[in-house]
Amino acid sequence: MELLEDLCNKTGYMPVATEPGTVRVVATGVAAPYIEGNLTDVLKRLIRLARLATN
Repeated sequence: MELLEDLCNKTGYMPVATEPGTVRVVATGVAAPYIEGNLTDVLKRLIRLARLATN
């Protein structure tokens, strides 16, 4: 979960719900309103966004 929090901090998202098998993060800025799915899918999307933010 530390990786999820780090990626959220870098991409402007905030984790709001973590249930067994599902994670939801919401945008704190102008990004997509939310990302929801299993932890792996959410982490992949946040990694892509973090890469875009650093380029």
